[in-house]
Amino acid sequence: ASPSSSPSSRPVATSTDGSSISVVGPSISWTNIPLAPFGSNRVWAVAAAQVGGTIVVAANDSTQNDMKPVIIESANGSDWTRVPTDSAEFSNSRLDYLLPIPGGLLLVGESLTIDPNCPAAAAGCNQAPSAVFMWRSSDGLVWQRLSTKQTAAFDRVGIVSMAAGSKGLVAFGMYDPPTAKPVEPQNLVLNSTDGLTWSSRAFPDQNGGSSGVLNQEVIATSSGFVAVGSGDMAAGNVGAAGSGAWYSPDGVSWSRATTPATGSIRGLRYAAAGARGVVATSYDPQGPNPLWVSADGATWQTAESSPYTVGASWLAGDAHEICVVSGPHVYWSEDG
Repeated sequence: ASPSSSPSSRPVATSTDGSSISVVGPSISWTNIPLAPFGSNRVWAVAAAQVGGTIVVAANDSTQNDMKPVIIESANGSDWTRVPTDSAEFSNSRLDYLLPIPGGLLLVGESLTIDPNCPAAAAGCNQAPSAVFMWRSSDGLVWQRLSTKQTAAFDRVGIVSMAAGSKGLVAFGMYDPPTAKPVEPQNLVLNSTDGLTWSSRAFPDQNGGSSGVLNQEVIATSSGFVAVGSGDMAAGNVGAAGSGAWYSPDGVSWSRATTPATGSIRGLRYAAAGARGVVATSYDPQGPNPLWVSADGATWQTAESSPYTVGASWLAGDAHEICVVSGPHVYWSEDG
């Protein structure tokens, strides 16, 4: 669903920081599309994207003893058709991400095959993360799996988050070295201009951080990328204990953002970008979960009195509007 071009903005609630909620927002209607007809009653969607006039949704059909990838497509959002995924290219795999790339879409998943060199995570064995699989399509209907060579940068990397924008594609992951004994995984940032050729480097990059960093989500903005997560407390880092944010113009070189000096947030989990700002929030069932706001991703602020300090919120953004989903309610904003 998308907002109308001329939303009403009559504020009825204003917090101490000046933020407000409107009584009537843009005209948005939602339709529930059951996924059970495309598999079992355990089909769950993981990502959606659009190529041309086709909307594509990636999902997984999970039963007690099996899991199968599911792809469905639609031209109008109401009538859906399943795309065949019974070929060998999709065997023993689970889908995780669906991203736009030049000339089509990139589908990212992982192998369900257990590491043969470390069965059942045997004691004293550093089990490798599930192998990363990737497929590409020009129309969302016919898919071709990328070769092992093309995905070599993801060897022994567990993907944490991925994003695609006008500056290319970025992935954050944790690399497990092939050692005889388990060791702490290493933070990596991977980037690509087309989704087909990837390079990787250690993270943090050029920001003075070291161990203890965990990026939970990376998003694309109009000017590059923003990543949020849990920050370390290395000397010179500015930010709250347990939380951190980074920004990059190209997905390659990253800088640490200035964040609110509040220790009430253990780490940021979700982020979204609108036309005039970026927002982020943590996820703590006990709360509070104040919304962090930034105009550029470099400097962040927050207010405990924000009307969106709820126990659990999901964020979505497309660099135009930001949606906050909280229970049965959906809020939207251009700037957070």
